[in-house]
Amino acid sequence: MEEKKSEIDRAQADTVEDHFEAILASKGCIDSDASKIRIDHLPAWFDAELFKRGQDYYSKNVLAVVTAYSVGLIAVFLVPTIAKVLTFTNQSSTPCAAFRRYFQTLLHIHYMHRCDVLDPKSKFYKSLNTIRWKHSTTSARLLGRKAPGIAHRDMVLTQFGFVGYVLLSPGELSLTDGREDRQAFNHFWRVVGHLLGIPDELNLCRGNEKETTRLCRIIRDDVYSKCLRAPEPSFLLLTKAALDGLRSIDPMVDVDAFLTLFYALNNDKYTKSLSLWSWINVLYRNIIFYLIGLPLVGMIVRSYWNYYLLTLYWFNEKYPLVARWRFGKENSKIKLYPHSSF
Repeated sequence: MEEKKSEIDRAQADTVEDHFEAILASKGCIDSDASKIRIDHLPAWFDAELFKRGQDYYSKNVLAVVTAYSVGLIAVFLVPTIAKVLTFTNQSSTPCAAFRRYFQTLLHIHYMHRCDVLDPKSKFYKSLNTIRWKHSTTSARLLGRKAPGIAHRDMVLTQFGFVGYVLLSPGELSLTDGREDRQAFNHFWRVVGHLLGIPDELNLCRGNEKETTRLCRIIRDDVYSKCLRAPEPSFLLLTKAALDGLRSIDPMVDVDAFLTLFYALNNDKYTKSLSLWSWINVLYRNIIFYLIGLPLVGMIVRSYWNYYLLTLYWFNEKYPLVARWRFGKENSKIKLYPHSSF
């Protein structure tokens, strides 16, 4: 007996290739007056147990997943339409502005992974609605300038930034790579994409992680890798600002070392000669991921770095001392929930 398809499965194209074409052909924009999401907005196909397992996948692999997310955050700078929106907001072009924007983004995603989706008062909904509010207000401002709003296509390409490198590069990042965990991670982002307003027919995450991984590979090869061969000038400007800003959280962040990883995960080679510091940085990162991938020892190293990053997030959210020293007290303030209704 054929399994009954869910509403989102019926909405999506039958093949991965057709799904990719639908994403590229999309002309729609997000709602510039987005309403607040509540627990009763969870879709009928939401699976609480699978969703929680997807959250736990993050908690087990904080270092690797955050690294993949950081690569994804940089990747979207390659898309000209996304880069134009980021430049328009004036929140990404300097290290100071980029520190606030991207650290807050990482914190919002962190809370969406760590907080209870079944608790209507949890930070999951606060962070989700803050992201929706920022998207809708930016889109409204663009429309007010007679410019196109934030496109559904760009929302999906941004969703790839959080899904793609996790599914495509588990070996390089030493992720725990069980099929059930990957399926749960896929479901997590399928639900989050739906709640963020991505139309079901375009949602990057398909009914199973195998098809989502195939779709991610096509997007990486046909969109991101192509853009990387001849990047717009804005790519390096935004990348340097973002990484310099994030250096206020983790002093080990280095532009050339990070771009070495970025190019590698996009099946390319970073050809710039590395300084001694950048070379040491690359070697240091490679050793960490190698150790994480080892049996027994890997569990200890993975746990250490998971707790290290969790502590780093907590400390910098409350006491951003390096950012305060670099940018001043007011410019370094982290205000996660600027809208009173959150």
